[in-house]
Amino acid sequence: MKTLTFLSSLSLLAIAIPAQATIHTVHNDPLYNAQYSSVDAAISAASPFDTLLIHGSGVSYGNITLNKSLTLIGPGHDPALNERASLNFLTIASGSDSSVVEGLNLGGTTCNSYGVRFDRNRFTSYLSLYSTADSVTVRGNVFMGSYVNVDPGAENVLVSNNYFSEASTGRQFYDGSATTLVLNNVFVRSSTSTSSGNLVFDATSSFTVFANNVFITATVDSFNPDDCPNFSFQNNLSHSDAGTLVGMGPNNLDNTAPTWDLGGDYPEFSYDHDYTMLSGTPATGASDGGQVGVMGGTYPFLNSGLPSLIPRVVGTQLETPYVPVGGSIDVNFQAEQGQP
Repeated sequence: MKTLTFLSSLSLLAIAIPAQATIHTVHNDPLYNAQYSSVDAAISAASPFDTLLIHGSGVSYGNITLNKSLTLIGPGHDPALNERASLNFLTIASGSDSSVVEGLNLGGTTCNSYGVRFDRNRFTSYLSLYSTADSVTVRGNVFMGSYVNVDPGAENVLVSNNYFSEASTGRQFYDGSATTLVLNNVFVRSSTSTSSGNLVFDATSSFTVFANNVFITATVDSFNPDDCPNFSFQNNLSHSDAGTLVGMGPNNLDNTAPTWDLGGDYPEFSYDHDYTMLSGTPATGASDGGQVGVMGGTYPFLNSGLPSLIPRVVGTQLETPYVPVGGSIDVNFQAEQGQP
């Protein structure tokens, strides 16, 4: 019988990446047939606008500095579907304009480049956009006990359709800028700590627009929009079972329970939950007439973090299980792709 070698879905379906870019595969387990065993080596070998497909592994890929325009794609972060591809610390340095980071498990992350896109990642520490960051998009990510810090000098930042899940103390959004839009996110604080650090916002005089977001907190004092006098709040929803929260001003759904059925008042992020609003006022409370929260807007949230740029193999079937020596074998592959 003819031997057939099956590659992982990231390598097998690399043809889905635009043909003009070179594909570099990375796996830090030598038993896998990847081109590189470290992300650093792949970055060094890559040319601007190439793509690195980083395979899931039980071992972190360590601290990485990106110093050229590249696309980094992991397998998504739902452990039931794939092993995560983890970076302890990611630095998006100057010269990395228009880079894309998608489907990875990230610790501390900093960015000071133009046009960078962070899509469908899982952050476990923080994402900090420096003053030189410009036209950065942060979409569809999960922040587990993590936060976003937008320097007041950063320009044209979009933070949309992310789930911020905070079970301990620590702020969820720092600073912001006059050209920062924060749209269709969910901010959940399940911690009942009375610490002064258990707040949603860092007190700031910066200007930022918040629209169509959901804020849920287990303590009244954690919700502090009044500490940010220049923030603009429009069509957001806030709720706490602990008491009455500070109002965000006109055109918001203050102290309104979201129409979710998640089995808890302050739901930490779960891969099993459906974050679509049910019928009722909150479902039609967004400025565009759609939903507030992560399922609204133009980039609905995908729990798994499966990358939108490549499909993944979900099944194989041998069409010709018995063949003579030197014969051909037909295999039917089934694949699915994260929604664009």
